[in-house]
Amino acid sequence: MADKFKKYAGKEIDVEFSATRCIHAAECVHGLPEVFNPDARPWIKPDGGKAEEIAKAIIQCPSGALRYKLKQGPEEKPDATPTGHVTANGPVYLRGEMDLGGTKEKRAALCRCGASHNKPHCDNSHEEIRFKEDGANAAKAVAAIAPKAGALKLAPFPNGPVQIEGPLTLKNARGDVIYQGEKCFLCRCGASQNKPMCDGSHAKAGFTS
Repeated sequence: MADKFKKYAGKEIDVEFSATRCIHAAECVHGLPEVFNPDARPWIKPDGGKAEEIAKAIIQCPSGALRYKLKQGPEEKPDATPTGHVTANGPVYLRGEMDLGGTKEKRAALCRCGASHNKPHCDNSHEEIRFKEDGANAAKAVAAIAPKAGALKLAPFPNGPVQIEGPLTLKNARGDVIYQGEKCFLCRCGASQNKPMCDGSHAKAGFTS
């Protein structure tokens, strides 16, 4: 499923939104309800607040479903040090400069239940299938070092994991660092016994993507 971004034009800032990427984290709604109101039409009002505050709210969107462009001002810069955060019963949030299958990203939520219709992105299908994985007790914590700056290259393997190359610091749902390195493989099928890392279970599970 292709991500299609709809543009909401404002006087000082343009906001773009992808419904297929949105996982209803509601960071935007909680941050600026006068700008982002799901019950209003249109639900995004770019002139409903200060452009700088809208930009800050959009940066909090973990899935990358929201983007912005200031009429006068800098573009959003990715985090210098790429980080990942495993959520309980849900996706892996990634932040930083990323190349995801040839697409440039700054924020993304990757499916780890295997059921998303918008792979490798999460589409909240984990709720529909009642995916249960606390995000904290499979992969073990490691001794953390200072995170490195750089960029990530993500390559989803056919019917397998997503390979991540680059200086990634990955934390579990408790905030423990469970991985720091330059190359890892994240589970996409939901069957790994070492989540969020792949352990080869996709073959036995018959995962296709």
